[in-house]
Amino acid sequence: MNAKSYRELAQAKRAAEKLHDVELPSGCVWKMRTPPIEQFIAAGKLPASLAAKMASLAKKTAGKTLDKAAEQEILKHLTPEESLANIAFGRDLLMFCAVEPEISLSPDPENENQIAPEEILGEDFVFLINWVMTGGRSGASLESFRDKSPELTLVSSNSETVRETPV
Repeated sequence: MNAKSYRELAQAKRAAEKLHDVELPSGCVWKMRTPPIEQFIAAGKLPASLAAKMASLAKKTAGKTLDKAAEQEILKHLTPEESLANIAFGRDLLMFCAVEPEISLSPDPENENQIAPEEILGEDFVFLINWVMTGGRSGASLESFRDKSPELTLVSSNSETVRETPV
């Protein structure tokens, strides 16, 4: 099987995946894929040095639920490059998971299902980032994603809850 054939197969399988209806703070409901965080890390989307540093910081907070002040304290330990890598990782993961609407850095004006990140309301964008960075859960603390990848949940928290139903 060549790469083109594999991409077509993967696209067909993704089209058949279970999606989640995620209600945003604005009241809009988006269709989202389950975030494949481990795959993104293994594919090098998150620099290894950043993943290691985030894992170390997460271990120091074992068993604690973090408030915004504690999360900000953790973020202070990241270099500017690591902070940018964390932001880019979250954005790329969000772009992969958003199905309806799709997020595109260069949306096609003819495609009614595509939206640019800067067109998303701020509170909805933060909520969506938190949703993908917590593996499809609404919690935004290190505790909420500790079982799988504690090094990834360093996005500012949002106390809203998510109501999701398989589609």
